[in-house]
Amino acid sequence: MRGKLTIILLVLSLVFASAALAASSAPVGGGHYKGSDNAKTRDKAGRSVKLAVTRNRANFASGLLNFVLEGHAVQGSCAGPAYVSLSPTHARQISKAGTFNLHGSFTFQVPTPHGGLTYKASVTITGGFSDHGQKVSGTLRETARHNNFSCHSATVHFSASLTK
Repeated sequence: MRGKLTIILLVLSLVFASAALAASSAPVGGGHYKGSDNAKTRDKAGRSVKLAVTRNRANFASGLLNFVLEGHAVQGSCAGPAYVSLSPTHARQISKAGTFNLHGSFTFQVPTPHGGLTYKASVTITGGFSDHGQKVSGTLRETARHNNFSCHSATVHFSASLTK
């Protein structure tokens, strides 16, 4: 009985390991992906997502993720439509297994009649490629702050498919 239990456990662990490997795969080198996210707004259900991968599959050559920042809708607030763009870095952005976990920070200005307000923002984008690099999916979360103003995105889920 003990031998059968060991074999069953070994087989189950191999099934789970192969399922985990099948869940992520390297992106297509030089591939372009297009899709949408789950951000809902009054005028649109889902915003566009465009990603391009470098030929060596290590970085995003370019990328644009559109979403909505939520916050108090007052003068100088950062609430409303927003986007994050991606560009290649010296460090590898996409693992050889096809997963990514990107963190970034930046500033942006919101115009007001009395001059612009500078917000400090941080963003996290995580996800992976699947279906032999034909699809990519993940999540995005951004928070922006300026003194008493604060805006954040909900957790935005996105997916895109290889177009070329």
